[in-house]
Amino acid sequence: MVTGGASEIGRAAALCCSHGGPRVAVVDLDQRGVESCMQEIEGSGGQAKGFRVDVQEEDQVRRLFTELGGWSDRINGQKASLQVDVGVCPGGLA
Repeated sequence: MVTGGASEIGRAAALCCSHGGPRVAVVDLDQRGVESCMQEIEGSGGQAKGFRVDVQEEDQVRRLFTELGGWSDRINGQKASLQVDVGVCPGGLA
């Protein structure tokens, strides 16, 4: 799972993680970016699933892990990897 996976470093990480066969969950607020990254992963023979999630919202994160558990047995009980490439800035940048 790569948060911030729709663009820049997160996108590059998601694409890199997809090499060699693991499933990649692309997580971001930017739905178009998520879909574009998924298409690129799948176009190169990888497996991807996208999730539009605001990581500042606990209920959305809980729902994400529930959905991931149904998609990949590697989340529940087996080897899994998480890459966080999202910055949260409460109150915004001044």
